[in-house]
Amino acid sequence: MSSAQRLILLPCLLIFALAAGMADAGTWPKRLHVYRGDTPTLDGVLTPGEYAGAMRVMDFRDWTPQFSPVASDDDLNATIWIVHDGQNLYFAFDVSDDLIYGLDTDRWLPDNNANAHELTRQGWPWFGDGVEVLVNARYEWSSADGENSTGEGSNWQMVCSTHKSRLHGVDSGGLMEGEPRSREAAWNNYQEWILDGAMAAAVRIKDRETEGSGYVIEWMVNANPCLEVESGLFWSPDMGATEMGLNLAIADIDAKETGEGNFGNFHHEDWWAGEAGKRTWLKQWGTMVLMPGNAPRPSQIIDTHIHLFDPTRPEGIPWPRSGTELYLPTLPADFRAVADPAGVTGTVVVEASAWVEDNQWLLDQTEDDPFFHGVVGRLDLQSPDFAADLERFAADPRYVGIRIQQLKKGNLTEEIVANLLLLAEKDLAVDVLMSGMSLSDVRAIAETVPKLRLIVNHLTGVRITGDAPETSWLEEIAATAALPNVYCKISGLYQQSGQNPALLGIDHYRPVLDALWETFGENRLVYGSNWPVSNLRGEYPNHQELVISYAAAKGKGALEKLMWRNAVIFYGLEQTGTAVEETAAALPDRTRLEQNFPNPFNGETTIRFALPEGGKVELSVYNLAGQKVVDLMAGMETAGEHIVQWNGRDRHGRALASGVYIYRLQIGDQIKTRKLALLQ
Repeated sequence: MSSAQRLILLPCLLIFALAAGMADAGTWPKRLHVYRGDTPTLDGVLTPGEYAGAMRVMDFRDWTPQFSPVASDDDLNATIWIVHDGQNLYFAFDVSDDLIYGLDTDRWLPDNNANAHELTRQGWPWFGDGVEVLVNARYEWSSADGENSTGEGSNWQMVCSTHKSRLHGVDSGGLMEGEPRSREAAWNNYQEWILDGAMAAAVRIKDRETEGSGYVIEWMVNANPCLEVESGLFWSPDMGATEMGLNLAIADIDAKETGEGNFGNFHHEDWWAGEAGKRTWLKQWGTMVLMPGNAPRPSQIIDTHIHLFDPTRPEGIPWPRSGTELYLPTLPADFRAVADPAGVTGTVVVEASAWVEDNQWLLDQTEDDPFFHGVVGRLDLQSPDFAADLERFAADPRYVGIRIQQLKKGNLTEEIVANLLLLAEKDLAVDVLMSGMSLSDVRAIAETVPKLRLIVNHLTGVRITGDAPETSWLEEIAATAALPNVYCKISGLYQQSGQNPALLGIDHYRPVLDALWETFGENRLVYGSNWPVSNLRGEYPNHQELVISYAAAKGKGALEKLMWRNAVIFYGLEQTGTAVEETAAALPDRTRLEQNFPNPFNGETTIRFALPEGGKVELSVYNLAGQKVVDLMAGMETAGEHIVQWNGRDRHGRALASGVYIYRLQIGDQIKTRKLALLQ
């Protein structure tokens, strides 16, 4: 597959449903996007911000065990960061390991290879604690079983060990040749890459007292010669979004008897992709997409689904129940304590209590902080006091709607319909908790009151298994999404994951998220966390990053919509008088490329552009000789406003000389240019 053919397309719904669970569908169904960032320092120390903007891989508990399964995070765990700087690809492994081979154990040898530590082809470069990286830069494979890497720039498998290295020998960690070591040309390639510096790594054993037991590995891969996407052509950001095969492995050897019965007495060897025994086959690797620009980040984040309550008040609370883990004071300051560090700019509070006066309690608790943009109350649609209560609470513009549950389509009495119409007349919204309800019930409400905006909470209540969703659910969401007044809230991922603690890899959630994106589209999906319920299965920032990492791959415009713009539209937050700084305006009527700001600039400048419709976009910077110096964006983007930052560096990360440059936006046949001035 040539680089020009690597278009990343959304699959149609039914084809996706069939393919999502196929292990041999070309690559293992795991996918991550790697963006441009600053050049890390290879010293084995992960400093704050060093890997800002990097893809973070946190799904180690979901990896494939080749030998004994990992019993706990204390036994073995890992977080990996992947980033590029326009010229080199970087991997950083932060590994927790209870016993370090050769440090906490004897440097024992396996019974089936007394030469395992030799730095020859008869040795085992991967024997010991360490990591492996496997890259298929060509993104080509056959359907044949047993097709492994060839040990060339097109595809390779290499090792970084904690206790031996090609450069420094045994007792010093670093890079080692990998597989296929039986192929002399591959062995020579690997050795040349290490000795010439085309690959480099730093290994550091953690300080057990201050960091816990484990190690850190930072690994640099130079695109030329190690990422050969076509014969004689090496990867660069100019190629746009580029797919490559990827696999990762963490090896763990403890005491010899611990691995009794496993090959080489390995305790663990866990792989990011592939089946046990097949994980080195090219067709069993996952996919890494190298993106030309920086990782998109939303300019705002509005969490539209949190709960507040206080069991210490005299009257108590109806939910959560006494004796449960959640039965603690959970007040605005408690949420700000987790939300502010995560970059959240506002929130909508959803009332879980059925007590009428708790609607006012929420309004009172949040009235002094404009960070709390709105309150979704809870009122009984069958209550004779519904209209009066709604009038009372909706007098506060922060009261943006109510939440309903257990409303069946057969129970839509005249009284309930009248109250739903009243909500629509007041331009209030309805959150739907799928408790005692089905999507057909939601459709009945939406069709009966077509001017009423409804949002189905928590991914419609579907259970996430990591496999392709059931066809019946796909049909139900397609029918529901066909109604333009129904939205879906991307909330409660942890609860719907079916695991505790929840998995942190986006691929576990992708089949469901893809189906919802395919049906509801980017304009009717809204982000929420379900805090503090989410705390029962994972940490708040990680839940948010799951959603951001998924939406970022859809483009900056789509990310902005999911993380805050759609919330402003659905709940009418621009009318609440709180701190939403920018309203979601109508789509632009034409393509616009605005002047960068600041201009002239030193350090970083911002470029804004607007698209009336989505399409393939290229935003590049040229010098006055007409030579392209860097691609800032290349790929599919959505309609709407877009923001891109540029740091005044070229595609290789080198600072450019002071002077005038031209930035150029192309979408389809349209080309727009402006000048900017860089002062170094």
